[in-house]
Amino acid sequence: MCLVEGRPDDAAALMHWYLGREHFNVADSLERARAFNAALAENFPHYAPI
Repeated sequence: MCLVEGRPDDAAALMHWYLGREHFNVADSLERARAFNAALAENFPHYAPI
């Protein structure tokens, strides 16, 4: 939602926090989170992962 609302810095900060977690729930994993982060960078030109 941050990216849709034009807030790429907030989106990057949230993903940085999420990727830094030690544990993920059963429906998620570090690999899936990294893939999502890469997809955000590919689909939103103003998004720059931290």
